[in-house]
Amino acid sequence: MEQTIDLPAGDWTATARQALGLAYEQAAALHASAVSPEHLLLGMLGTRGSEAVTTLTALHVDPHQVAQNVAAQLPSGVAVPGTTPPLSDDSKAVLRYAVKEASNLGQYPVSAVHMLLALLYDGHGPANAALTGAGLSLYELRQQLLQHPPQKVARPGAVGVTPLRPSLAFLGLIAIMVGTGVLLFRSPQVALVRWLTIAFVLSGWITSVCVHEFGHAITAYLGGDRSVRDKGYLTLNPLKYTHPVLSIVMPVVFLLLGGIGLPGGAVYINRAALRSSRWEILVSAAGPLGTALCGLLAALPFVLLQSGWITTGNIHFWAALAFLAFLEVTALFFNLIPIPPLDGFGIIEHWLPAGIRNGARQYSNFLFLGLFFMLWQGGPVTQAFWNDIFRVTTFLHIPGQFVFAVQQMFSLLRG
Repeated sequence: MEQTIDLPAGDWTATARQALGLAYEQAAALHASAVSPEHLLLGMLGTRGSEAVTTLTALHVDPHQVAQNVAAQLPSGVAVPGTTPPLSDDSKAVLRYAVKEASNLGQYPVSAVHMLLALLYDGHGPANAALTGAGLSLYELRQQLLQHPPQKVARPGAVGVTPLRPSLAFLGLIAIMVGTGVLLFRSPQVALVRWLTIAFVLSGWITSVCVHEFGHAITAYLGGDRSVRDKGYLTLNPLKYTHPVLSIVMPVVFLLLGGIGLPGGAVYINRAALRSSRWEILVSAAGPLGTALCGLLAALPFVLLQSGWITTGNIHFWAALAFLAFLEVTALFFNLIPIPPLDGFGIIEHWLPAGIRNGARQYSNFLFLGLFFMLWQGGPVTQAFWNDIFRVTTFLHIPGQFVFAVQQMFSLLRG
């Protein structure tokens, strides 16, 4: 009799398919109402030549003992004999996570080892308890899989090349920034100066946010998280980095309130897919590095500025560029503050005691609000923050009078 095996979309190894078939058979033999994660584990351990058995043995975990511990906890069900039980919701989740693991690690087809990883995701149930009780951890298993990957089968469009393809939206931002910059440089009409300046600054600022988030994404991709490719994070498309509040509302509000460059993008990294904690640190640091590069590019003309470059005809361009460079410096300083969810915290959190790290994550919203209050209440923290920023902008020869003039243009938008 042929039975239908409910596999999620994706390429699966022959042994993974056999393991799932065996799981169905065992569930039916026990008259179980559904194929549970425990049946999946028994199927993996009972399949001849299973990658799961080979991997567990390499990690000094006894597959036979694990199977006995799981089997001892499986009661007989009440299903009608002769019927084929369906996959339980938990088992469906395990298979989805297995596909996700294979995708994140860039390993195809999906194997029984990826199913083992998925069983360690939820942290509960007899299957998980049997594996963890035998001394197996998610991190240890993933490291083994990275060091000894199964045979790979190339997927269409994913053949060993990092897919870098700037989106039309990003190229459009560049075009707006260049176009408004040229118009500002060529002595525009007075009535157009403010709007051209705002368009130049906003397009330049959003471009730098894209570079910042791309820095996170490309580093995560190189570190093992292939999901960033599927999410479109490698296209530099600002719409892919958008969080309704963090990406649009708050950055604009802060520009209007005081001219601070609030980090505005949002990328979601599967840190569990990264090869090591070192890659997690690099992912956190890559975004600020992108911001720093954008800031240096904007400030470089002022560092190299020669007498006669600034004229009455092009002064509005230099003012807009100075303000953009100033925004990049403020964004860099703000983002490096070691408070979650800012990147500064992500860079140092692995050196913090677990209690402090977990507590900071738990109360991150309150810490973030407290940071805003401290920076805007006018006390010594506010003064120290802005003093450091002005120290850097002075070092980069960014004219303070230009920054103030453009800041006033944004302030006028408040009415």
